[in-house]
Amino acid sequence: MRILVCDDEQRYCQIVKEYILSNFDENSEGVIDTFNSAKELVAFCLKNEPDILFLDIELGDMNGIELA
Repeated sequence: MRILVCDDEQRYCQIVKEYILSNFDENSEGVIDTFNSAKELVAFCLKNEPDILFLDIELGDMNGIELA
């Protein structure tokens, strides 16, 4: 499972990532990637298919709802 987290503040990306990881068990297989801009996320998604996205509503370069 590939989970993507996008927030323009790195500390919030890390908080969400740690929370997600705390809910995985030792048998869980997953990758969590974090992004600090919508442009980075879009570029990544053009080459990779995520399963779950966690998006900030107010991103610096784009609205999270528009991005979704």
